[in-house]
Formats: sequence, C-alpha cells, structure tokens
Amino acid sequence: MDGILNSTWPFDRLPVPMFQTDVGGLIRHVNQHWLNLLGLDADAVEGRPLVGFMTARARDQHLRTLQAARGEVCDLESQFLTGAGKMIDVLLSYSFDRDEAGAQAGIVGVAIDLSIRRAAQRAAASNSALLESVVTHANDAILITDAEPIGAPHGPRVLYVNPAFSIMTGYSASDICGKTPRILQGPKTNGQELDRLRSALGTWKPVRVELVNYAKDGAELNVEMDISPVANAKGDFTHWVAIQRNITNRREQEEQRLRTIVEGIPQLMWRSRDNGNWTWTNPQWCSFTGQALEESLGRGWLDAINPEDRAGTIKAWRVGWPNGLIDFDFRVRRASDGAYLWHRNRATPIYDENGRIVEWIGTSTDIQDLKEMQQHQHVLLAELQHRTRNLLAVVQAISGKTLRRSISLQEFATKFDSRLSALSRMQGLLARTNHDMLDLRQLVELELDSHVGLDPVKVQIGGPAIRIGAASARTLALALHELAANAIKYGALGQAAGNLEVDWRVTEDNGSRKLVFDWRESGVAMPLDMDIQNLGFGREILERALPYELNASTHFQFGPDGVRCAISIPLAKAPGRIKRG
Repeated sequence: MDGILNSTWPFDRLPVPMFQTDVGGLIRHVNQHWLNLLGLDADAVEGRPLVGFMTARARDQHLRTLQAARGEVCDLESQFLTGAGKMIDVLLSYSFDRDEAGAQAGIVGVAIDLSIRRAAQRAAASNSALLESVVTHANDAILITDAEPIGAPHGPRVLYVNPAFSIMTGYSASDICGKTPRILQGPKTNGQELDRLRSALGTWKPVRVELVNYAKDGAELNVEMDISPVANAKGDFTHWVAIQRNITNRREQEEQRLRTIVEGIPQLMWRSRDNGNWTWTNPQWCSFTGQALEESLGRGWLDAINPEDRAGTIKAWRVGWPNGLIDFDFRVRRASDGAYLWHRNRATPIYDENGRIVEWIGTSTDIQDLKEMQQHQHVLLAELQHRTRNLLAVVQAISGKTLRRSISLQEFATKFDSRLSALSRMQGLLARTNHDMLDLRQLVELELDSHVGLDPVKVQIGGPAIRIGAASARTLALALHELAANAIKYGALGQAAGNLEVDWRVTEDNGSRKLVFDWRESGVAMPLDMDIQNLGFGREILERALPYELNASTHFQFGPDGVRCAISIPLAKAPGRIKRG
C-alpha cells in the first residue's frame, strides 16, 4: 500500500467503513460508511486524532497494538464512541502506508461493526443462563447423554442430570454421570418398549416411550420419557436429551379406574393367551360360575361350560386365533342354581409392534333372554305358518263349496265375499287381542252387528264369560254367519215380527262338562217356497264341520215360527281351546 496517502484511491466505492491517518495518527480521510458508523460528518472527523473517537481503554490497547505490530498488518477489537455518545464494538484491520523512501507514512484501516454480533453473543449467553436455570429448576427429570455409541453394550454415557432427576431416582450427578442410563432398567422394564426405543435412536428420530425404571433404592418407577437428538451447527448429532416424567401415580389411578369399570360392568371379562389359555378373569366370572380365580386360569374355565359346548368352544378358539376373530356362543353354569345360561363371547386381539397377536381381551355377555326370544319367535313363526295354511285351506274349501252351490258367477261372488267377510271379522277380532283366545260374546255380537245391528228388542244375547281358541272361533264364526244369513233371508232378522235369542251355558253330566249353545228364532212366518238346497253349505258347517273340528253335536230344525239350532261342545274334548271365565 505504498504511497496510497498521496493517491486518489476510491475509498467511497468500497462497501465497508475505511479511514486514513498520517504518521501522527491524525485522520486525513474517511469514506461515507465510516461516517455512517460513527454518526458524524467529515468536518467533525478529518484532521482529528483517530484515538480521539475511542474509549480510554480502547485507546491504550490501540497504541500498544501499533507499537507491537512494527509496521506489519494487524487486527484488534476496539470500542468507539458515536456522535450520540453510544459505545460500539469494532474490529479494526490496519495496513501501514509507506512513502517512496520506505518510511512509514500513515495507516489505512477497515472497520467492521461488531455490535450486532456482540448483542447476539450476549443474548445467547443470557439464553444459555436462562436455559440452564430452567433445566435446573424444572420439575421433570432431564438427562443428557452423548450421541454415540447407540449399539454398544453399555450405550451412550450420561453427561448431565438435573436436580429433578436426582430427586426422582436417588442418583446424584456423581453417581450416574459417565455411566450408561441402562443402570435404571430392571426385571420389569418392558422389552418391547426398549426395542422401539433402540429402533428410534438408531435412525436419529425422537421417540416417546413408557418404561418401568428403578430408583437407586430399587423402587419401581413408571416413567414417560421423551427422547430427542441434538445436532450441532453442521447438522451432526452430538447428544441425546431425555425428559422423564414419573407417571407412577397416574398409572395407579388409571389402573384403579379400569378396575372400577371392570368390576362394575355386568359382562364376564377375561384375558387369554394362545388357544384359550386364560390368564385373568374379573370377579363377575368368579361370582357367576363359583370358580376361584386360580381355578379359571389356563383352561380351567372350561369346567364351567356346558359339556355339550366344550368341543365347539375349543374349535372356535383354534379357528379364530389366526384370523384375529373370536366370536362364539356357549352355555355357562350359574353357581346359584346350576342352570346353564347362554353367553356370547367376543374378544379383541392385542398386537405387538410386529403385528403379532400377544393377548386377547374378551367378554362373555348373558344372552339367555335373547335366545329365549329367538326360540319364541321360531315358535310364533311356525304357528303363523300353520294358521296361514289352515286359513288358506278354509278359504279354499269355502270357495269350492260355494262354487258348487252357485248357479251364476254373480251369486258365487256375493256369497263368497260374504263368507270371507265373516272370516275377516273373526281374524280382526283376534288381532285386537293380546292372546290366542276370543270372548264368545264378542264373537256373537260382532257377527250379528255386521248384519242387522244389535237391537235389544229384536235380539237378545246372554251367557257366561267363555273364551275360545282361534281354530274353534273360525269354525264357530262361519256357523254364526250362515245362521245369520239364513235368518235375514228367511227368518227372524228379515221379518218385522221376528225375534232372535242367542244364549249359551255350561252343563255337567257325570263329570263331563259341555258348552251348550242355542240359536232360537220366533215370530217368523216360514215361507212355503224356501229353497232347502241353498241351505246346504250352512248345514254342512253345522252338521259336519263343527262335529269334526270341535267334536260337537248339533241339532238343526225348521220350526213353525222359526229356525232352532242347538250346539253342544264337550269342553274336555277341546283342552285349551274353550275356557270358562
């Protein structure tokens, strides 16, 4: 840089603060960046000593550095005062200028503002102190290890533990630093969680695990641990930081809540290994079956299963285990009375991290009522099918007999529709009851009311309370319909002077009980042109169907003033179909 003081060197074109001094240290020239750095103008700077803008401490260091440099290039950190009186940190780089004779003629210098860097360093130091304070006073235990070696027998070395770690484990920093964190492990430390931990560490991934660790005095500690890798500025991993929380109390509370739920639900619960080897049952199982817990373990629970169901139960386990589906029914002996009640068994598999089933958790739910309802439904369905077939057979018989006795399709349609209506009324009355029996009075009143109404002057009905079954009611309803139809056309219900009495009673003769039903018409002018042929179907119902269906005896006659019909039905011959009261 010889002769630069006498040159026209372009200071202002350079993007950094620069200055020139003479051999006595007076400033001869500065560029605009220098003026901006100090917050001054050129008139306030040029011709003044460079050290005049330094702090007293920086001035002394500056002079000592120049003396020691002996004209060579040198660097030093200094402090300048700005025009506003603010101190700034500056890195100065000096080069010595010489004249043509080689004598020192002055200094050319470059300044770098260190204020921002120093502020960042102070902030980092403050943050470091703050972080250290946080770590030291944190409630969670913190442990820091070096990053390697993961796969070595002893693993990484512990470099730091905070006071909370020492309080939790009983290990002081001197006890554990320099040693492996594996000294915290013991017999109940979950191997599967350790495998998952090693897998994450081997790929430099953060991981959360729950482990059973051991304190210095041997006490078990349930801990939740978050472990994360720490990298340097180059991105190289240098440390592991583990934050541990003691969850022993939380785990105990969770176990207590789970125990309360398990012991409070009505289902029988169990846990099982492969092929139905139970490892635990809840108190409900023991209470229901009378087995002690020890008796139910392994395959001891099969002793409480109905012998007829055991082979199927074992097969269900053998088939369901590899498919991850356990769902079957069996009968379990109830200790209180020895009865076997149906239960539905369903189990959920528990998998390890490799997708293998390691355990089953299952329930046995009482479905005895459901089974009985299903059985009752089957009975009802069979009964419905039976009744439907019978009803269709009756309709078919009515159709055939009506057709044979009709002289035209119109006559057939009228009579057939009338008889189907009688059946429909009886079925409607049956549907409105909550049982399989009909009240005889209701049946009589319903049929007569559908024809002429229930005029108490013209029609008298009386008798004790009698209930009849559906099959008996169907035949009797058809008989009542034919009697009423005949009475409308020829008898008491079709003539103004006619009267009808319908009554019934129960008689007993030599231990034989009978229902005696009487139909009596009076005040009827019997027609001389009555077509006896048209009465054939009604008389067939009375004189053939009733005896066949109900073992009844009937007596039908045309009196001088109306029809008489007596029907006697042995009650003993129709058990469950006709009842008194």
